[in-house]
Amino acid sequence: MYRFWLPDSGKVIFEQISIYSYTLVGFIPLNFMLGFYVTAVFGRWTTFLSNIGLIDTPGLYITSNIRGTNQVAVNVRRTLIRYIALFQTIVFYYVSKKVKKRFPNTDKMVEAGIMTQEESNIFKNLDSTHGKFWLPAQWIFNLLRKAKDLNLFESDFIYMNVVDKVSNFRASAMRIVLYDLMPIPLIYTQVVNLTIDLYIPIIYLFQFIFYLGWIKAAEVMLNPFGEDDDDFEINYVLDRNLDVGYLMVDGCYNSLPCEPYLDKVNNDTNVDELKVDESNVDESNVSKQNVKTAVRYGADSSVRKKEMKIIMEEEEEEREIK
Repeated sequence: MYRFWLPDSGKVIFEQISIYSYTLVGFIPLNFMLGFYVTAVFGRWTTFLSNIGLIDTPGLYITSNIRGTNQVAVNVRRTLIRYIALFQTIVFYYVSKKVKKRFPNTDKMVEAGIMTQEESNIFKNLDSTHGKFWLPAQWIFNLLRKAKDLNLFESDFIYMNVVDKVSNFRASAMRIVLYDLMPIPLIYTQVVNLTIDLYIPIIYLFQFIFYLGWIKAAEVMLNPFGEDDDDFEINYVLDRNLDVGYLMVDGCYNSLPCEPYLDKVNNDTNVDELKVDESNVDESNVSKQNVKTAVRYGADSSVRKKEMKIIMEEEEEEREIK
């Protein structure tokens, strides 16, 4: 366009605009502004991801430490799993659009089986102007205490260990709530976006495309609990935690793939040496260090004898030389 279409006067104007744009580029610290913004957004995104919380750890501790096959023990384990899933659902109700659309009220939670009608009434009748996500957490710890009073824990140490794992799960969920309550300042988001929109130098148009892609990537990560295709699938996490939790405390409770302490892969209890393929042993390449390693890790006795013989011959040759 510059060479073939513009007249001489147009070329002069184009050159002046290009020089002016080039001189103004250094006045806008665009790399710093955009880099700092994307770093902050990505840090929030990774924090959200690492604190979503899977039920595996508290579920495993509950099913392995709350002992008993009677109906009371079974109900306690199942109710604890359900309360943990309920607590997580209510937390994500406040931060995720997908979860809020799926569970707009406690009646939908009752239909889904993660809350009883009695619990729903208690939740609705609780007079609180703040979020009520702490209520299921209180039920969890109250039920753990009741299980301790019923002697479902073998010791106080085991009880405190389970409480600690449930507390860690709760703390992870609360970090998500706190990050959601304190978003990135809106004015900074507006400044960065406005700078990118206005920053269109003629010479650096190709560079602008990368800047625009950079800011769009930050916008995608800004709210990972939205309804975009790339946002977190929180509904899957909620369904998975409830299903896996029930499977842990019901179908897999107190189950082992074989009789305790019986190894069906190798039932020979008299094995005290590791077998070594003698065909792969090259006597000429065996050194003293090989002998030490073979003895330390239990090489075959015949191999050790051959290696010791070689070492003795080497030592005898050294003495003759001296």
